[in-house]
Amino acid sequence: MIWPVVDLSHETKWELEMMRLLRLLYSLVDGYSFQKPGFLCLTVCLIYGSSVAVSYAQESAPSESQAQGSQVKQTSDSSASEKAGSSESFQLPEGLVWETNDTDPTFADSRAKKGGTYYYYLQSFPVSFRRVGPNSNSEIRGLIYDENALNLVELHKNSGRYIPGLATHWAVAKDNKTVYFKLDQRARWSDGKPVTVEDYVFTLEFMRSPHIVAPWYNNYYTEVIVDVKVHAKDVISVVSGKKHVKDVLIYKMSFSPVPKHFHKLDKDWVKKYNFKIPPTTGPYSLSRFKKGKFIEFSLNKDWWAKDLKYYKYRFNFHRKHYKVIRDQEAVWQHFLKGELSYMGVTIPEWWHKKATGELYDKGYIKKLWFYVDKPSGAQIIWLNKDQVHWQDKKVRHAFGHALNFKKVIKEVLRDEYTRIQSFYDGYGDYSDESIRFREYDVDKVKTLMQSSGYALDKDGVWQKDGKKMTVQILYRSQHHQDRLVVLKEEALKAGFDLQLDYRDSTTGYKMIQEKNYDVLWVRYGLSEVPPPVYWEYWHSENATKQTNNLTNTKDPQLDKLIDSYRETFDTKKKQELSREILRYIHEDGSFVPGLLNPFIRLAYWRHIQFPKVPGTRLFGPVMDDIAWIDEAAEVELEAYKKEGKSFGPSVVVDSTYKVDIKDKATEKTQKTK
Repeated sequence: MIWPVVDLSHETKWELEMMRLLRLLYSLVDGYSFQKPGFLCLTVCLIYGSSVAVSYAQESAPSESQAQGSQVKQTSDSSASEKAGSSESFQLPEGLVWETNDTDPTFADSRAKKGGTYYYYLQSFPVSFRRVGPNSNSEIRGLIYDENALNLVELHKNSGRYIPGLATHWAVAKDNKTVYFKLDQRARWSDGKPVTVEDYVFTLEFMRSPHIVAPWYNNYYTEVIVDVKVHAKDVISVVSGKKHVKDVLIYKMSFSPVPKHFHKLDKDWVKKYNFKIPPTTGPYSLSRFKKGKFIEFSLNKDWWAKDLKYYKYRFNFHRKHYKVIRDQEAVWQHFLKGELSYMGVTIPEWWHKKATGELYDKGYIKKLWFYVDKPSGAQIIWLNKDQVHWQDKKVRHAFGHALNFKKVIKEVLRDEYTRIQSFYDGYGDYSDESIRFREYDVDKVKTLMQSSGYALDKDGVWQKDGKKMTVQILYRSQHHQDRLVVLKEEALKAGFDLQLDYRDSTTGYKMIQEKNYDVLWVRYGLSEVPPPVYWEYWHSENATKQTNNLTNTKDPQLDKLIDSYRETFDTKKKQELSREILRYIHEDGSFVPGLLNPFIRLAYWRHIQFPKVPGTRLFGPVMDDIAWIDEAAEVELEAYKKEGKSFGPSVVVDSTYKVDIKDKATEKTQKTK
């Protein structure tokens, strides 16, 4: 059957959100990012900053002209209502401190030009365009919603502070559960209709509806976001089910609305809306697609936020075309033919070997090595303590000393990577920089294993009660095999028989969910919003299937620390507890700190241009955000290719945000002293 090309440019458009790193993780960052189903581990960070506080107290919220208003008594004659998700007016509390941020520098480039087409790929065509419901968690979902929808507030990609999104101002109540938002009255859906308070109220109804067949969202918008209240035509409050420290509360309560005028909830919603495209608050609209072949987005020239400070000179491509290419080698060949705009080449073999040759020597394709500076997940080895041999702490410590990551970094990764020291590095005062990973040390392994009753057999492998210390390590990234081979060889010298168990993404994911592994090698997003989280990874309540407690840790003492940490709202105390938890789980030894690459590497065609600093501190060089096409350079490139002329090679290493981890630890230690 031949599917027709569907043109939607005159009917519906798409959502776009400023944080667009997620779908690039596999291609840009070296490895998979595993996360609990339904959870969206956005690669966004609130690093030490906060937004600019402006005190207001008035009948509604600050107007645009009151950017630096004075504090007056809060009054309101609005009647209160207790109905959850009600569009009735609620009275604002007195003494709210409204905040905004219009002082952080911009990171886009005023030289950017609109135009041209950005080409990339999808590994498969989605079976649904829906935001939620059955089969909605596909590769395209990020492009359509999670990376594309403007939230109430966004994060500045350099400072990590909040900036206006669909709200111009925000205020946190003293109850540590409620955030008030002053909505930007200029915000429009792509069909021209205004974004109203009714859309936010409807979002609660929509996400709780049984008709969307999305239990996780039903629960999240019932237990995490428990209410949305209207206080004026441009003011809402969002209420959390639990207390949180300020920055986390704002982050959790900021969401993207659902257009009320577009959806009709009934028992047939899943089927009727499977390939319907809702209006959006963002710059791009899905304009064409051919099932099984491609999807294309077009720039919304009348985007309501196009001239606002933090969005100007961004989102410059007129079109974004995504072709379905299932085979990775075929993807590479499409790129070399000029049919894709760029490739992620962070993997050492790709950067040093694959991304070489005439096209690079002549400068037709440029290479960029960009350092980022943010808290991030790393390649961590998780020990499943449901396995008997990992229930002995000395054995766990011995295994940590049996893994020679130093040799992997030197011989496989060209000394370009590093190791994380603890479960959470780079989280300011929430991290404990005194913690150090266990170095490869055969003698320490021997001492620990013998003290636990193990002895080396004729093959040089530890055994106890006739059972060999054979370790099965589950992994899902084939290009990590060379690293694991080195670890296997070195572990055997220390008496551990390491068996490599590669599974494809689908099978491996199922095994992870069922906790069906001995040892797990996986890149994990972890918590990227200070303060870090521990409950989902380490609390006994999650030592079951389908959770993120990948070590199946069940420790009452650790539970008490985590419970105290969650219940504490004093920042200093919370930081102390965080460091204590980090020391505790380090001593427990049920995970082994792994590899970290604090950079992103790209290969891209010459006519694509980046700002002078070609990326942001937290997100790096996200092409379809800050890059643009130089049409004159595109014409010149084609002429050079036709004549075989050379520009000369172009390799840029940008260290603007490079941070030496050792120097950072030294600085932290000196500060503590």
